[in-house]
Amino acid sequence: MADGSSANLPLSGCGRIAATRQALQALRRAAPSFARVRQYLATMDNFPEFMKHPANRIAKSNQATPGVEGYVFDGEDGSQMAFWTCRETAASAAHAHDYDEYIIVVQGCYTLIINGERIPVRTGEEYFIPHGVPHSGEVLAGTRTIHAFGGHRADRVQGS
Repeated sequence: MADGSSANLPLSGCGRIAATRQALQALRRAAPSFARVRQYLATMDNFPEFMKHPANRIAKSNQATPGVEGYVFDGEDGSQMAFWTCRETAASAAHAHDYDEYIIVVQGCYTLIINGERIPVRTGEEYFIPHGVPHSGEVLAGTRTIHAFGGHRADRVQGS
């Protein structure tokens, strides 16, 4: 081929061996980076550091569930997204919001309690809570969740 590659050319004997060696060498060069990505994806038990900047840390007084670490980001329209990591198994008290709430569980299980019904939301699952609906929850240690709120939900730690 004009570009020097051997793609689509019938190879036999030494030509096939040389092409196979070249392919293996290319895979070996690429394999460490693929392995790092695969390992990172398989063992990601925390949100990335850039998402946990101290300036975005949610004040403990704004945490509905004890033992959680949270970070908040604001939308231009007053909405917020919160990223919570629950370090211990805990329960939140019943509460309601003046805005809608959307939850997705990134890891673990968060059991919502709405009108006495227990609704387990597991890894990869999501749930929508309309504004005004009283709800509480129970969370297992190690659970990570992302919440989107249609209004202002959390204040940051002062002085961060």
